[in-house]
Amino acid sequence: MLSNEDITRRSFLGVCGAVVIAPILPEFKHSNGLCRRQSSYFCCIASADVPNKNNHVYSKEVLQKICEDFKKRTMPLPGSASNNVMCGQIGMTTDAPIPLQNISHIVLDLWFNYNKLWAVIKILNTPQGRILRKILCEERIVFRTYGTCDDNQTFYNKNREVIIKNYKLINIHAVRASEAA
Repeated sequence: MLSNEDITRRSFLGVCGAVVIAPILPEFKHSNGLCRRQSSYFCCIASADVPNKNNHVYSKEVLQKICEDFKKRTMPLPGSASNNVMCGQIGMTTDAPIPLQNISHIVLDLWFNYNKLWAVIKILNTPQGRILRKILCEERIVFRTYGTCDDNQTFYNKNREVIIKNYKLINIHAVRASEAA
C-alpha cells in the first residue's frame, strides 16, 4: 500500500482510477463537488466520447491533444515550477484573451486519464478570484473548456450530436453547474 507521501495525482489515478480522492487523502477536502487543497481545486473538466449539455462529443484523441498543447504552452508564473499556466474567468465569454480585470483563476496542471480531462485550478487573490471563492461556498461551480474548432472538421452522428474532431483550447472557465455544457 502506498503512503500519502508516495501518492501524487497521476500515480493515484493510475492505481485507483477516477475515484474521489478526498476521503483517502486527508489534505484534500470536498467543496461543492470539487476536491480542494488550500486554494487549489482538483476536478474533471470533460469526459471523452460522452455528449455534454450542448450535445458536443469530444473524442479521446481530442482531449489528449488538448493536454499535449497545454504542455507546450509557456506562460511563466512567478514562484512556480510550471510554465504551463492558463488563465480563466467566471462565466463563458467570447473574448480572447481575457481582460486582466476578469481573471479569477489559473490552470496549473492538465492531464488525461481514464477517459477524462482533469485539471488543477488555483483561485487567485484578485477581485474576480475573491468573487469566485464566495460563489464556490454558496453554489455548485464547475470548470469547462472554452475553445475553437474547425467547422470543416465537425460532424454530426445519427443522434444529431456534434462530433468535435479538431479543437483548440483557449481557456478553462468557472461556470455555475446549472449553466454548464
